[in-house]
Amino acid sequence: MNMDTLLRQMIEKEASDLHIKVGSPPGFRIDGDIKPIEGWDRITAEKSEELAREVVAPERWEEFSKSGDLDFGHSVSGLARFRVNVLKQRGSCGMVIRKIPFKFIAHTRLLRKWGSAISPRIKALRKPLNA
Repeated sequence: MNMDTLLRQMIEKEASDLHIKVGSPPGFRIDGDIKPIEGWDRITAEKSEELAREVVAPERWEEFSKSGDLDFGHSVSGLARFRVNVLKQRGSCGMVIRKIPFKFIAHTRLLRKWGSAISPRIKALRKPLNA
């Protein structure tokens, strides 16, 4: 499997984040919990670097090699945009990728998904500034 497949599965599963860490299977953050992705074994250092190189531009890889940390945006046409953090962790490469959807979720859908926990925040956002 490659990064494109993982990102597409991430969207299909409605995950907010993709976590790639050597020694663990990749995981999707769904409803706040990181869940291992079915069909994946533990990620090796070689596989983690291979996946990272799929989304990191070659000229930025050198920057990452020196600093051990790299943040950037990545886009898959027609799918979504992603915020990517590539980091050195115990001498190996790890990644956290956050989905930034092209379409913003309507507040009514958020209420259905998250319930009253966010309701006061949404109400505050909808108040006119002069109120």
